[in-house]
Amino acid sequence: MALVSRPLPARIANIYCTWLRGEPTPASPFTPFADVVEEYQQYRESEAWQRDAAFWAEQRRQLPPPASLSPAPLPGRSASADILRLKLEFTDGEFRQLATQLSGVQRTDLALALAALWLGRLCNRMDYAAGLSLCVDWARRR
Repeated sequence: MALVSRPLPARIANIYCTWLRGEPTPASPFTPFADVVEEYQQYRESEAWQRDAAFWAEQRRQLPPPASLSPAPLPGRSASADILRLKLEFTDGEFRQLATQLSGVQRTDLALALAALWLGRLCNRMDYAAGLSLCVDWARRR
């Protein structure tokens, strides 16, 4: 989540502070974008890309239709009967007890893991991808 957004503001702050002191711009810890583009282009022209593309195309063919917990249709799709509903109650005391047993795990991570487990059981599928909309402020407060 916030891992992507942390290095860039830190780099900007570092540049700003060195400029305020009248010092030259420090060397970048990031890979030059041109190198990233060149590596990507080499990959796109390789046999590995063809194998990977075939693998993921087969994975897509084997996927079941998407399921949703929302009453609204998925973007670009008509409403479907595949909307799943299940109410699961987990008291604060039970959650606190579980969090105490897993002392090295942050509570937000635990809640997300429990939601993912619940969704997997609800869909009867443990190999799935869950799309989550998160704002940077929420991620920063973790």
